[in-house]
Amino acid sequence: MPATIAQTRQPLPADANTRMRVGRCRTCNNRRVEGGSRGVTTPWTRSVEPVHGDQYEVQYHELWCPVWTGETPQVACPHPHCGAPVTEVTYRPGYQVRVPWTSPYGNPGTLVGTLDEIDVGAETFGSETIPDPQFDKADLAPCGHTVEGTQAQQVRGQFQQVLEGRRRRDAEAEIARHADVLAAAETAGHSVLVEQYRQAVIMGSTDRSGLLAALRTLAGAPQK
Repeated sequence: MPATIAQTRQPLPADANTRMRVGRCRTCNNRRVEGGSRGVTTPWTRSVEPVHGDQYEVQYHELWCPVWTGETPQVACPHPHCGAPVTEVTYRPGYQVRVPWTSPYGNPGTLVGTLDEIDVGAETFGSETIPDPQFDKADLAPCGHTVEGTQAQQVRGQFQQVLEGRRRRDAEAEIARHADVLAAAETAGHSVLVEQYRQAVIMGSTDRSGLLAALRTLAGAPQK
């Protein structure tokens, strides 16, 4: 169904024509419609207005589909007609593998792609492996699309920024939860230890638990 047709999660009007054409979502490409004794349980939307005379169009979606959630993904799949949220990236760097021969005539050649795509045996006969970003690939979840080259690099960079932002917010929240202990420890003259704890949290170090316990003791706060 064309992406320009506006969708809504609102129920169908009581007098809606029941001969509704069901289309496949171009974003999540949902192929499954599940239901039980009480009707369809698969998430669905309908066109805001009738699009075929008095007929509404209905589409079924995956739970993560932005057409269903109404949310703009922080990182979206750049594959044409997708735009799904990216929750996982499997990155496969690209290479050129130059081999001394690849034909019965012994002519040298070059194999390109990710290492899982190139014949591993080619590396055993004096071959030279050279990174080549234009053949990088990124497998995206949950939509399952694979993007290449510049697009793969951009998606990876965006995804890493989101993860870093999430990690930083989690660290700030953890530090904020113990603000009273940290303030008391600083007042007692243990600013250096307080800063060590802050850095341990920011870096995700396992030392932060021990440092916090020490700060609680120094600040006279109860252990938890």
